Amino acid sequence: MSTELLYTSAPQGLRHGSRGFCTVLTTAGMPINVIGKLEAISSYRHLFPPDSNRASENPVSLAHQRVNLGGQVVSVLSRIAAYGTDYTGRTNKIAHHVTIDPSEMPAAGPAWLIGQGSVLRSEWLGQCETPASGPAIPRGDQSPRICTSWKSVAGDAGWGGVVAEAISQPDATPLWVIYPLNQQGRLLELIDESIALLPPTQRWRATFNTFAANIPPDVECKIRFVPVGTEEARFAASSGKAIDLTKHPSITTASQWVERARGLVRRESGTPISSGGFNAVQEVDVADPVESSWSSDDDAPAGPPPPIEPPSLPMDLIRGRERRKKLVMAGAVLTAVIGLTAAWTVARLMAGLPLLPGSAPPPAPQMPIDITPPIEEEKIAPTPAPVPVETLDLVLHYDKKQLLAFAVQHPDEETPLPGPVSLRGYVRIKPIPDDGENVPDIKRTKLVAWGGTAQSLGAAEELVVVTTQLTERTQTMTVQRLPSIPEPLGPTEVYWSRQTGDLIAIAEVDGSSASEWFSEQGRAYHTAAVKLARFADLADSIERESASLPPTLKEVTEAFFRHLFPGKAEARIESLIRRAGGVDLSEASTKLKASLRSKLEDSNKALKKDEQAALVQIVDDGGQLAQVAAELHDAFAVLAEGYRVEVPELKFLESETVVLRRVPLRLHFSW
Repeated sequence: MSTELLYTSAPQGLRHGSRGFCTVLTTAGMPINVIGKLEAISSYRHLFPPDSNRASENPVSLAHQRVNLGGQVVSVLSRIAAYGTDYTGRTNKIAHHVTIDPSEMPAAGPAWLIGQGSVLRSEWLGQCETPASGPAIPRGDQSPRICTSWKSVAGDAGWGGVVAEAISQPDATPLWVIYPLNQQGRLLELIDESIALLPPTQRWRATFNTFAANIPPDVECKIRFVPVGTEEARFAASSGKAIDLTKHPSITTASQWVERARGLVRRESGTPISSGGFNAVQEVDVADPVESSWSSDDDAPAGPPPPIEPPSLPMDLIRGRERRKKLVMAGAVLTAVIGLTAAWTVARLMAGLPLLPGSAPPPAPQMPIDITPPIEEEKIAPTPAPVPVETLDLVLHYDKKQLLAFAVQHPDEETPLPGPVSLRGYVRIKPIPDDGENVPDIKRTKLVAWGGTAQSLGAAEELVVVTTQLTERTQTMTVQRLPSIPEPLGPTEVYWSRQTGDLIAIAEVDGSSASEWFSEQGRAYHTAAVKLARFADLADSIERESASLPPTLKEVTEAFFRHLFPGKAEARIESLIRRAGGVDLSEASTKLKASLRSKLEDSNKALKKDEQAALVQIVDDGGQLAQVAAELHDAFAVLAEGYRVEVPELKFLESETVVLRRVPLRLHFSW
């Protein structure tokens, strides 16, 4: 049976007297040593503070690790992430751990299970709990498949096989994967593809962490993902056992795992080839690509294990050794005889003598006369240099100023979305060398192609690029419009700056006639605007009613506003947008009511009728405020998850036959 533990900052934890960072939820009956161990692996390091514009980029640690608990090795699924600020205003985090019993482990593996979304929690509603059991564990299986996500992110599907091979090795040496922050949303699907290559009986051997910071030495974690620029990434780069996704590495070792990940099979079956690292080169003979599945000795059912006791007839072993010794000696004698015979034959022929004494000499060989005309030497065209490839994520962000303007209008559930909803983003195409260490100059580009027929670039034009942040900044760039993307994305325009190498994408989505992909995003966008406006209204109501309270009670509400909501309605909405809804008001609201009640009891003075009415309204508004904040948080979570779409590969060409650069591109519409 699964068990669970939730760890975050709270004014009162589950254990008597605990507060601050503590356990707030645990399965009933969980031993104290298990609780202590799970709390010990709940550490988290923020890369950006909660009030930073980049707070939403703080990585989420999704992990399957094995922990020794009282002499028993237990599988633990974990989610640890930044969680805004706590009840004291300090930086907060939330950690949820689930232990899995072997009988519950689905054949699909741990990454698949985490990806189901029903096992690990991402929020706490403020109530300490001791449920009777852990979350229900779904069952499921998956087949091996070509590692298309690895190909999209790293340029070669074979990297999925490198990771699978590392998992299959019995040693404890970790394999590091260095990644840029804009790819953190794809890490779970990468490790899941690698795990799917393994036989089902081995998949739960895969241990990993998508933000491997401060892992205790007694915790088993084989595949460790770390963001570029961190201390862990610098250590990983120097370890010699790392895959750096920021440098588009090349695989120089062929193994059966790499072939499987690429969707290739051997012409002849055999023992899987171990790569032994990233630098050895071993050529293998491969057959044609297959679609998405294959067979291998690794996938065959394992037979019964061989006996471990010594043989019952030791004399058979002795006789076998004697027979092998005699065969080796006979082979050596035969080799010597053949060598002497060959030497005799060569010597007699070179001297012009017959092979055997007394026999006639061999006739002189007659050279045939070649009457065929000379064949002109075939000219082989030089092999063109490989075209550099760089996989890029182009993130289009919602215009936060537009959402602010919409929320300030106080929309309700019937108010239509503003039209159109704007998203903008850019990504820079950096120079990378080809295999010959030459750096093709894509400024020579005359044609571009979205995977198919090459088309001309648009004429150079001036484009005013406006930031999507709340701060108003603009930049004028000289760009050329690319042909329309052959995907049903709605009106999404892509431009290229020849001077800077930037790809700029601008989307204008009409909420009334949006394509299917925008439906969920549109609902979340509308909910966010409505809840932002409602939040501001409730805050204004609390502040307005506070004017009717006696001074001792007014001090409590004023402190509440100073801490959370300075300014007036528009400033409060702007503050919430900057925090992307990351405000947990359940504790703040409870604390407000408790403080008002305490002050009222201490005063021993009856309230007037209007003061009583104001106090009741404030308490009611505070409760609604907490509920609205929770709904706002959920809406922003949907916007942040966004929508991802693969588009045909973008190619930059100097002519119809000369490709300068290939760019596999993925668009991500997100907050």
